[in-house]
Amino acid sequence: MTRTRKPDPAMLDRLRQARAVEDTALATVAAAHATVDAAAAKRADVLAALDATVAEAQAQLARARAELVDAAGLDRAALALGLTNAALRKSLPTGERAKARNTASGAVIDADQARLSAGGER
Repeated sequence: MTRTRKPDPAMLDRLRQARAVEDTALATVAAAHATVDAAAAKRADVLAALDATVAEAQAQLARARAELVDAAGLDRAALALGLTNAALRKSLPTGERAKARNTASGAVIDADQARLSAGGER
């Protein structure tokens, strides 16, 4: 037969205090986790906005380069920008690449004009 010991009131009080400290620590960890998540979400929003700004600036640069190619021709524009013809052509907006392939000494011939001059139809 085993003897049943009476619970020590001091021991029970220490256990309650230890549990309260654990609960407080867990709550602190959960709050810190929420702060990290909120900061990460805010960073993602800021980065997305900055990415959009950079993309628009790159598009504007491509359009400006296309205007230069229209005005000066691919060879002179590439020389002025310090780029190879291929690198400049690649940096142009998609619709402007066909024009750049057909430029000669500043005279721009778009794809439709090239087809017409070759005897094709629109």
